Amino acid sequence: MRPEALPTGRRAAAAALAMLALAGAAGAEWQDVTLDLPAEWKAQFEQLQQLVNDHQRARARGRVDPRRAQAYRPEALIHDSDRDPADVVLRRTRALLTHLERSSPPAAPTKEAAELESLAAAAEKTPVTDAEGRYRLYAGACRLRRAIAFRNGLLDFGEILFVKRRRPTSAHMCDQYDGRMALPGGGLFVLAGAFGPRPRIRNVLAESVVQNGRLKGRHLVPGAFETAALDYDGRTIAFAYVEQPLGMQYPLRTFADRRGCYHVFRVDAGGAGLRQLTDGEWDEFSPCWLPGPGGTTGRIVFLSTRAGSHGRCFTNLQRTFVLHSMNADGADLTRLSFHETNEWQPSVSHDGAIVYTRWDYVDRDSDIAQHPWVTTPDGRNARAIHGNYPRPPFGRKRRPYIEIDVRPIPVSRRFVATAAPHHGQGFGSFVVLDADVEDDDEMSQLARLTPDVLFPESEATKADQLYGTSWPLSEDFHLCVYSHRGRATVLRDGRQRHVPVYNYGLYLLDGFGNRVLLYRDEEISCYGPIPLRPRPRPPVLPRPAGTSRPEADLATVACVNVYDGLLPWPAGTKITALRIIELFPKTTPFVDVPRIGIAKESLARGVLGTVPVEADGSAHFLVPAGRGLYFQALDERGLAVQSMRSLAYFHAGELLVCQGCHERRHRAPGGARRVPLALRRSAS
Repeated sequence: MRPEALPTGRRAAAAALAMLALAGAAGAEWQDVTLDLPAEWKAQFEQLQQLVNDHQRARARGRVDPRRAQAYRPEALIHDSDRDPADVVLRRTRALLTHLERSSPPAAPTKEAAELESLAAAAEKTPVTDAEGRYRLYAGACRLRRAIAFRNGLLDFGEILFVKRRRPTSAHMCDQYDGRMALPGGGLFVLAGAFGPRPRIRNVLAESVVQNGRLKGRHLVPGAFETAALDYDGRTIAFAYVEQPLGMQYPLRTFADRRGCYHVFRVDAGGAGLRQLTDGEWDEFSPCWLPGPGGTTGRIVFLSTRAGSHGRCFTNLQRTFVLHSMNADGADLTRLSFHETNEWQPSVSHDGAIVYTRWDYVDRDSDIAQHPWVTTPDGRNARAIHGNYPRPPFGRKRRPYIEIDVRPIPVSRRFVATAAPHHGQGFGSFVVLDADVEDDDEMSQLARLTPDVLFPESEATKADQLYGTSWPLSEDFHLCVYSHRGRATVLRDGRQRHVPVYNYGLYLLDGFGNRVLLYRDEEISCYGPIPLRPRPRPPVLPRPAGTSRPEADLATVACVNVYDGLLPWPAGTKITALRIIELFPKTTPFVDVPRIGIAKESLARGVLGTVPVEADGSAHFLVPAGRGLYFQALDERGLAVQSMRSLAYFHAGELLVCQGCHERRHRAPGGARRVPLALRRSAS
């Protein structure tokens, strides 16, 4: 249901909850916000002028940018008719106005519509050579665009929750979540009146004191904050905090100190009831609320390094982090994932499953397979949504290296994600993912929501990491953060080098290319905007009954037909067995110490055994639970014909059935006239 279609009673309930949050603010004071809109419009002008110039040069040379066919909406591109930024903003504002007029219920900003036509008429009469006159038109269009954007019926919430933090001192998708590398400062904040004439801000934790644990009686200063999550009732916030960040770049010494690790906390939206949920000598962060039974608050899924394994390619002590969950009070902490490499930023799909990003690193290039996966709330049946087998040349210039911060879009089957670099942080360009489209291992399932920004690293080595942390309101409208391009000159190795500088502010972004500033702190970045209100609660997925021997830590696996897969088999191939291989987690901290085999950054592995494949291609066997496994299809000579490049893992008692070896997702399996041979007998 679209937010603007909520019944009046539910809107009133949301308003009442917001008032309760304010009443419990524990003395936190509101501060007025002053936005430097002329400076914002000037920065956007410079960016748009560069895009217009690039487009005109490409057009003169007869070049066609492939991004033009991949844009989510063509209005977000530069058009041939765009002479300068004034033309761009006027055209995009007209597209926004038309969309709002056709929305349900329609927004009818009559006054703004008339003013827009007046500006457009003036633009037709003002020559591009009149730089001063054109800029006045541009600034007027920006001011009008802001007024029109705030008439959107989706903006029916009064407050926005977000985090302030300094950009970590890291240059890798993994170590940015190491608490040692964080920089002190920031906190949890609420922005009120963002769409009105008087925006205000308050620090949620200004007067909050920890009520339990090691930090009992203390304020959470001067540490650093990572992410925040709001429960479905809009009342409770979970977030990650590190007490003593060091700002270390690739630390080369052991730092097993809980003060330098992220831990998960919870607090009421008004600032009361601050409690520490996790502690220990490992990083735990990116909390996400799960729906509970009967409309209750459910468990919290989060990422943790407590499994103790290390990254393969680091020259430091960076540990890998995977999915865990716990009760809302921190009890019953459970490991969900037994993957050996990193996982990122869980969210919850509309059907109640956990959506997250996973890094597959089995016998393949290290940078290309970091894409969305889905699993049940108890960690079973983990499967790739798309993009796990990119085509040569390893996805470069064809699709993102990593899609992170994947979130379901309201009233849609699509997702929004950030196309980010592997050697960088979780920012870049937004894409819309449609998993209902068949995956061509390139861009068939992706559309560029922000086509003005290249995919960092995969398309351009020095592409900027400008957009991040989208909270979708619909397919066309998103709360997000954005940083204007900035550069600084630093002295490294006796030479002056230009490095990018980022300061992220809060924005309202639409699919037509409009970006409207909501809040910016010139001293510190903002992250993760979330509407502070209740939201629909996904269904609770039932836990399947055990089917094998959980007391023996075993799981049951069945394959209906190994020959049913995406990749063609060599002519005359006869598969007689599956080899089951365990990939052992890396327990040593340094790259290639010890060196495993001829390939760099490889992990030790061991053959657990082989299981028979029947004449009809079926297999049925038991495997140990809680281990990272992959399978190889063997011919009658015992030679591997195909090998997985992803890990599978299973929970005790789990039953997992596959149609084939990497079967197609977009067609139903063929109707079986009889029970597969392997399923007529006990498991191997």
